[in-house]
Amino acid sequence: MGCDGIYDRLTSINVIDSSWSAMAQALKSCKGSRMGGKHPHIHAIAGKMADSILKSSAAAGSFDNLTIVMVVFKNL
Repeated sequence: MGCDGIYDRLTSINVIDSSWSAMAQALKSCKGSRMGGKHPHIHAIAGKMADSILKSSAAAGSFDNLTIVMVVFKNL
C-alpha cells in the first residue's frame, strides 16, 4: 500500500516494475557472493523494494508525503 504521494507521480505499473526490479537485483547480487547462493532474508528484500519505490517516486518529482506499507508472506 502506498499513500497519495507515491501515486501522485507513479502508476501502479511503475510501482510494480520498480519493486520487482529491486527484488530481482537483490536475488541476483547474492548468487556470486560469499553467501554461497543463499537468498537474503525476506525482510531485507522487502526493504530494498520499498526503497526502490520511494526513490522512484522522489525522482519523478513527488513533493507529497511518501509512505509505503508492505505485507510480506514468507512462503507465498
